[in-house]
Amino acid sequence: CDHHYHFTQRQRCAIAAKFTAMDFENFLLGVRNVWDKLQALGATCGAAAPRQEDIGLSHIFVLHPLDSEHPEAMRATKLGARLLHEGRVDESIRELHDARQMAPLSHVACGNLGCAYQAKNDDRAALYWYREANRLRPNDETATCALALLELRRGQADEARRLLVNFLQEDPN
Repeated sequence: CDHHYHFTQRQRCAIAAKFTAMDFENFLLGVRNVWDKLQALGATCGAAAPRQEDIGLSHIFVLHPLDSEHPEAMRATKLGARLLHEGRVDESIRELHDARQMAPLSHVACGNLGCAYQAKNDDRAALYWYREANRLRPNDETATCALALLELRRGQADEARRLLVNFLQEDPN
């Protein structure tokens, strides 16, 4: 999970330019293909089994290590990851909420809660936490893609498109 891919400004502009020439479904297919290739760069941190429609996108819904000045928040995150891997989702969520309280400005803590709620099949709560992660760090690839996928799943294709286009056009500097 230490492997992260960041798009350069030129890559974002090129992708955004291509997007205007493609229809939305082809664009999503392209995003899925990119993420499938990125999956080879790193392993997941113990996410539960993906839904059937998410096969090939399961690496978006993963827990990430918490970089924090709070050792207890890091401990709670590690325990939450272990519990989630063991299928003890409710216990995992409690630990991840503890980590979030200790690191309230961490987009990673919010994304981890989104991941755990998605593993519980609670899309409403997952959507809430991924939105919070996206609010705290709009240029985070994982939070943006997870949020866009959840929006698409609930029939909000325009919102999913807006999120992806804004992400691709945003200057990371």
